[in-house]
Amino acid sequence: MFDVRLRTLLGSPAGNATYAQFLTGLRNPSAAESGDKDHKGEQYGNGTEGAGELAKDVGALANAGGGTVILGLREDRATSIPQHANPEPLTDEGGRPRRGAPARGWTVREPPPSRW
Repeated sequence: MFDVRLRTLLGSPAGNATYAQFLTGLRNPSAAESGDKDHKGEQYGNGTEGAGELAKDVGALANAGGGTVILGLREDRATSIPQHANPEPLTDEGGRPRRGAPARGWTVREPPPSRW
């Protein structure tokens, strides 16, 4: 929602994009990580450590004005350009399978700006 470059690349807000729309971001310099977009190659763990890592990433984006976390999308560490989807369960914000998507791929989370 807050990453205009990603919305332009996908043709819709990230949370509404189909799997096919996300494929346009792979190996595309316009989809590189930025101050308002973060790629995570793996889902966060279920325990307190995973919850803490998720909270740090979401808090950082919220404090920076909001942004997008894409879980299950691996980037080239030197360029921050996404290279491939890591096989992660695909769900929307409600935990439902993403429309038009295979069972595994990536998940999008969009923390809003902090009000503090």
